[in-house]
Amino acid sequence: MKTEFLQNFKIGEQALTKETIDAILAENGRDIEAAKKPFADYEALKDRLKTAEDGGTL
Repeated sequence: MKTEFLQNFKIGEQALTKETIDAILAENGRDIEAAKKPFADYEALKDRLKTAEDGGTL
């Protein structure tokens, strides 16, 4: 989500305040980090799979 999107978003004729936009972006950032957490070891798992496929030891 981009700041520009929220700056252009209006409720009726009222634009969102900077504080509201900052709060939305902060929550969105927390959601994104939480969604990425289960995949944090993805690169390490890929390396282990490649090693195993190449006949190496884990």
